[in-house]
Amino acid sequence: LLEALTGIEAFSGRLAAARANDDEIAAIVALHDRMEQEYGRRDRPAYFATNLAIHSAIVAASGNPELVSMHAQLSARSHRPRYSYSSDDTGWLAAMNEHRFMITSLKARDGAALADVLRRHIELVWARLSRDFMQQEPRV
Repeated sequence: LLEALTGIEAFSGRLAAARANDDEIAAIVALHDRMEQEYGRRDRPAYFATNLAIHSAIVAASGNPELVSMHAQLSARSHRPRYSYSSDDTGWLAAMNEHRFMITSLKARDGAALADVLRRHIELVWARLSRDFMQQEPRV
């Protein structure tokens, strides 16, 4: 799941930087601005929904319906662990900073940078989740 989702998002980011029109980029930036406000209000449920919308919008901006379909399926399967990660303040700040760099890369139409930050973003989320899971006390 992780490898497929990472690959789809990274490749979609590369394509989106090259193919997205100005309106699509503006819509993604508007979502990001909304997410910044939600982050500032500490509104985790709204932030999480907007976060997912940003990832989906970047994939959609790739212009590849097959990537969009596969991403929707994989993203739906990863909601619960991704949401639990965003409930940690340290992870939340890290994710927000990664999203800021995504937007900078998209606006610059730097496909390599966008692909790289998307790949690292997903890998870091999952690495942090794995670490946190391993540190949990066993439940009886």
